[in-house]
Amino acid sequence: MGETLKRKERDSNIELFRIVSMLLIVIHHYVVNSGLLDDAFIPADYMSAPSIFLTLMGGWGKAGINCFVLITGYFMCTSRITAKKFIKLLFEYYFYRIVITSIFVLCGETLSITSVIKMLIPWQNVGSGFFGEYMLFFLMIPFLTILVQNMTKKQHLYLIALLSFIYILYGTVKRVEYNHVTWFSVLFVISSYVRLHPNKLLEKKSLWGFLTLGSMLAGSFMMIASGWIAQSDFAFREKFYPYLFMIPTNTIFTIAPAFCAFMYFKNLKIGHSKLINAMGASTFGILMIHANSNLMRQWLWCDVFKVTEVFDSKWMPLHAIGSTIVIFVLCAAIDCLMRRWIEEPLFRHFEKRKTEKTA
Repeated sequence: MGETLKRKERDSNIELFRIVSMLLIVIHHYVVNSGLLDDAFIPADYMSAPSIFLTLMGGWGKAGINCFVLITGYFMCTSRITAKKFIKLLFEYYFYRIVITSIFVLCGETLSITSVIKMLIPWQNVGSGFFGEYMLFFLMIPFLTILVQNMTKKQHLYLIALLSFIYILYGTVKRVEYNHVTWFSVLFVISSYVRLHPNKLLEKKSLWGFLTLGSMLAGSFMMIASGWIAQSDFAFREKFYPYLFMIPTNTIFTIAPAFCAFMYFKNLKIGHSKLINAMGASTFGILMIHANSNLMRQWLWCDVFKVTEVFDSKWMPLHAIGSTIVIFVLCAAIDCLMRRWIEEPLFRHFEKRKTEKTA
């Protein structure tokens, strides 16, 4: 017919979801890494207006982590993990850790041997540290893929029910000892079902939007109620605090809004946007930059944005939201430039060398 068939451009709904999830993580770090949880600030009066605002704004970081892993499971359950994908993740991690740490050292900060070892071996402790846990989970994906692709729909559903009882229901009522590698694997099983066994219920955008709102309202209620209990009786403070059900990633109050929001954005039709896709592709880099190390957290939240100094200010809400957006945009710009001028040329060079050797 003489017409050139154009490759279908990827819709931006999931990339928009990545952006929203990362914004939730950044503002969570605004609260938990800035000193606001010290006794003189939020815990001094959990029921004050500033405390309630910051508690609610910063309470969704772990849900944001769940969102990212759900996205990974949804896409990777039908894809093949390659050495190149894994090496790219490692490259981004080491690039940002080494460059940012070197800048701090050149500016006079000291670096202990323990810090160097932790930087070079991020997975030495699977109980803490997102990157190390995510990398180990990433290596498990090929085996998890074999599992979910060779189960029947009924078996898959039964496995989700069993894992939900063990990790989510029981984990909400009574704390379950776990590491995030196994929890991320649970999320993989859940999101892979959505990809492998679609049905009409999973396609109802309005339903999932309503459930997202409802689950976030439930989580907000639990944060305020836990803070009120801690505020009313000092004896409860060791057991009750606003983030009691929001810090563990496996409670119903962190997984329900994450899954429902994932389903809503999966069904959202917004077409293709180069800007959204570019910023969505930088979300991993944004996390690697702004949460790079304790030195970075101290410098960013305490020295640059001076978060605790505006706690009682009428401008605090604007400061919290504005700081989050500024960090997101600047880190996204840095990551885009890094990938454009360093990562992509470097990997093209190695691909060329590999091709020449095999020719």
